[in-house]
Amino acid sequence: MAYCSNCGKPLYDGANYCPNCGMKVRFQDGKEAKKAGYDRKNTDKQMQERNAILRGILLVPRLILKIILTVLKIVLFIPGLILSVFGIDILGDLLILGAATADEAIDDVDDAFSTITNKYTVSPNEVIISRDMVNYEKMNFDSMIKVFESAGFENISAVPLNDLKRASHRKNGIVERITVNGDSDFEVKDIYDKRVPVIITYHSVKQ
Repeated sequence: MAYCSNCGKPLYDGANYCPNCGMKVRFQDGKEAKKAGYDRKNTDKQMQERNAILRGILLVPRLILKIILTVLKIVLFIPGLILSVFGIDILGDLLILGAATADEAIDDVDDAFSTITNKYTVSPNEVIISRDMVNYEKMNFDSMIKVFESAGFENISAVPLNDLKRASHRKNGIVERITVNGDSDFEVKDIYDKRVPVIITYHSVKQ
């Protein structure tokens, strides 16, 4: 029996791609492939240990920044609310706006640290799901293709639904559904192999 040179899993007779990892088949003897799979497992284990250490190191500054921004939000919001109640609307509104900006900055801190962490903890063959990939509602399919391509996915397909009668329809080109490796309920920070199929279905004019 043949085995995958990338993950060491057994291959079906005549298979061109590995059903487990998606790697194109390179024929080799079972002993060599099993060794490749064993080496890959050891590498993955070492990477997981390194990732855990890195996440722990980055956790402290991340929490400190979030605490500072949370305190700033409270310090700005409460006086702003009091001033608004007493009719000093301009200054009150400015303080409340500052509090809202601090609140948005908290999300930005999470995104920034997630980006840094993922850059160094995701393996070269993996892609992590971002917020832009999840928030595809009302987005054009071309835009979403670029989002997934820029993230590193290699196997992206766009499938027209042919469900509209005229090209001027507001839904023309708008994404209906996206699946990653068959999953439609993927979430931010989920990790997938970059070679898994990404299927983008979108509304289009009947041909």
